[in-house]
Amino acid sequence: QLDRAGPLSRRLPLGPVGQVSLAQLFLIVVTAACLGLFLLYFPAISGAPTTRAYANALELFPTWYFA
Repeated sequence: QLDRAGPLSRRLPLGPVGQVSLAQLFLIVVTAACLGLFLLYFPAISGAPTTRAYANALELFPTWYFA
């Protein structure tokens, strides 16, 4: 629905591949960001062995801790 009407319906050329709407591009970027953050945090939250420095780097807020 987002790519049929409104400001996100504008289409951008992708060269020989075709075209993509701003809505589709937005959804691709959000999905890639979610996947990237999942892969970044998965070792620490799954209990896989990691270094303490890696776990400390993931603590964005003082209340977050990975023991």
